[in-house]
Amino acid sequence: MISPIDVLPKHKYDSIHYKLIYQIEQLFNKKDHPNIIIYGKKRCGKTTIIRLLFNELFEWKKESENNNNFHMINYGMYYYFDCKNIINKNEFIEYLKTLCKSKDYSEKHKYIILDSFEDVNYHIQNCLKVILEKSSVVSKFIIISINMNFIIPALRSRCLNIGISEPKLYDKYIYLKNVFTNNNIIFNKSLLLNDCRESTIEDIINKYLSNDKYKNIKSYYVDEIIDLFYKPFSLNKLRDLSQILKELDLSEIINYELIDRLQLIIKEKKLIMIIKEIAQYNHIIQKSYRDILFIESLLIRIYNIINELL
Repeated sequence: MISPIDVLPKHKYDSIHYKLIYQIEQLFNKKDHPNIIIYGKKRCGKTTIIRLLFNELFEWKKESENNNNFHMINYGMYYYFDCKNIINKNEFIEYLKTLCKSKDYSEKHKYIILDSFEDVNYHIQNCLKVILEKSSVVSKFIIISINMNFIIPALRSRCLNIGISEPKLYDKYIYLKNVFTNNNIIFNKSLLLNDCRESTIEDIINKYLSNDKYKNIKSYYVDEIIDLFYKPFSLNKLRDLSQILKELDLSEIINYELIDRLQLIIKEKKLIMIIKEIAQYNHIIQKSYRDILFIESLLIRIYNIINELL
């Protein structure tokens, strides 16, 4: 079963923010680049941008994770702190001071990533201002926050501020379309576009991976077809279903899942007539590109057989 982690971008060019990642990468290539603040709404991709960037430049490889008073992961010369989980504030400050005093044998900077910085109080921020001033030769800081207003002006003025904006509708759609296609996740183009208008990328991915409607989509649309047959005829619903079956490449469910379901609820004579119609449909569809018309025609004929209109 696919999890949200499985569809996370693995390379900078897989990210919807690949242009911004490239720009920051060029900045990092300069010997004495500034400290950075990255800010934007929740789930807009701030931490993912840094993960992909460090993976590209520095081999994002975890070496240790060992502190009870704050959440820290050591990736060699790169340190990630989740500021939501600072228990002992004084120990946290002292650890940063010690970290920034020791210089690596190479000429590279240490990078200290402070995520969820909106949870850091003003006392720590004022202490950090002093650390930034004294450690610019040894260390560079990357501060990640949902809002610049949570960061004191003295820190903002000492960093390059980079805002992450909400991706445009069509960019979100193309990105998710590629993600779902590459991971064999079934989706409907119209439904996906509508989701892109209303939800974040992360929420959409979680929805498509966790919602039973999407995990069992074949069963779902067989139910919809059966519902079409046993309710007053709706041309609009027929056309919508036919379009979805074509877009999702689900027309094969007519050959298998639909027949399995119908044989439980209709008489043998009608079932044989429907199987003959489906066989005729399969013969025609191999010679035609106008499959949407034949799907519509087939569903109408099955409707008529079930409702004894032939």
